[in-house]
Amino acid sequence: MPQEKRYKPVPSKASFPDLETAMLERWRDEGLQREVDRVRASAPLFVFYEGPPTANGSPGIHHVLSRSFKDVI
Repeated sequence: MPQEKRYKPVPSKASFPDLETAMLERWRDEGLQREVDRVRASAPLFVFYEGPPTANGSPGIHHVLSRSFKDVI
C-alpha cells in the first residue's frame, strides 16, 4: 500500500517573499483570521512581552530560544 505524502517537496532555492504572499492569500481566501477571532472571542488575552536582548550586552542563547518558542506558539 503506497503511503500518502504529507508535505509537498520544497525547492532548494525558495523565494520567501513569494511564499509569504501565497500564504497570506491562502489565509485571506480561507478566512483564517476571522475564524481565529471567532474561536478566541471569549478567551483570555494572550500576550508576549519582548524587549531588546542587547540592552545590557550581547544576546545569549536563551534570547534565541525564547524567541523561537514564541514564534512556534
